[in-house]
Amino acid sequence: MQQNVKVWSGVVLAATALFAGVIVAADEGLARSIGGAVALALFLATWFLFGRRGIGDVDGCGQDPRASTTATVLTIGALGMGVASLPELALMQGIVYPLVWTYSLSRRRALVANAVSAVVVFVAFVVALGPAEGLFSGLVTAVVSLGFSLGMGFWISSIAERSTRRQALIDELTATREQLAEAHRDAGVLAERERLARDIHDTVAQSITGVVLLAQRARREQQSADATLPETLAVLEETARAALVEARSVVAALAPVELGSGGIRPALVRLGERFERETGVTVIVDAPEGAELPRESEVVLLRCAQEALANVRKHARARRVTVSFGIDAGRAEVIVQDDGVGFDPAASAPGYGLDGMRERLALAGGRLALDSGEGGTRVAASLPVAAVAQPEVAR
Repeated sequence: MQQNVKVWSGVVLAATALFAGVIVAADEGLARSIGGAVALALFLATWFLFGRRGIGDVDGCGQDPRASTTATVLTIGALGMGVASLPELALMQGIVYPLVWTYSLSRRRALVANAVSAVVVFVAFVVALGPAEGLFSGLVTAVVSLGFSLGMGFWISSIAERSTRRQALIDELTATREQLAEAHRDAGVLAERERLARDIHDTVAQSITGVVLLAQRARREQQSADATLPETLAVLEETARAALVEARSVVAALAPVELGSGGIRPALVRLGERFERETGVTVIVDAPEGAELPRESEVVLLRCAQEALANVRKHARARRVTVSFGIDAGRAEVIVQDDGVGFDPAASAPGYGLDGMRERLALAGGRLALDSGEGGTRVAASLPVAAVAQPEVAR
């Protein structure tokens, strides 16, 4: 709105200068020239005192109804005074009619103001030229100008209404999109919480339950001086250690992805170093220097690498793990391969790690390949990528 006020101010000043030139060029005598000058002064003063607030306050307070009404009345009065002094100032209709439309708070008020403006112009012509000549000239001028103003006004109003409806539709669509995005995020959070709850239930909770049962058994054996107490305590310790490993695996899988500006390789190196420190398993990261992907793709692949390493920690009993990354034929792939005990991929796998990886990759258009046997397990997560940076071959 502030920009509209600035534009209208420039138009009003330019029009006032033009009408002043018309007064000078008309050379109709001192009295008529003074009357025209007073009309222009009233027109200009009305704009700066009431008009700017009438179409919209520059301070962002919106349209002032009282200022709009005052500006409409005084602007029409200036038009009548100017035409009555100098008929040539009927040119003022070219700016008065648009201003009246702009000041009006409704289409009905705009129609009334336009009709009043036409009547004022007609009367002013009669006053300036006399009944004999003024009736015909004033009638023709008023009718033609009013018809043109109404046509332009209705056309501009229809455009404004369509723009308002279109903007309302855009706002509604934007709000709906934000709601859908929020619902999608909430659904993702709920799904992740459910997966985490099931994972904890299947691993940590069951192991802790076993610890409780073994502790109860050890207490009974201690009270009865049972010779199997040392064996029970050993099993208790082993179960507790397994629960600790499972808890650390869950925490490691949920750890934030540390992505820097150097691409995916540094993140994989940090992930491998942390896993090696925590487990003592040797980790080798094989990834080219300078390989970069869209950040969304990097997050998905790193999460899959985290989950694969968490599975190695829980199940593989491996001594060595290789984490490889490469880009080939428009696809980026992370491979986690261990030398552990392996498992049967066709059997129902406990937990939700593999299913979680498959779902995460499927949402990004990727896929998961799994191969396991006595020699270890190979997990390959791949994604389609476009316009990736060309990596340099590490030497």
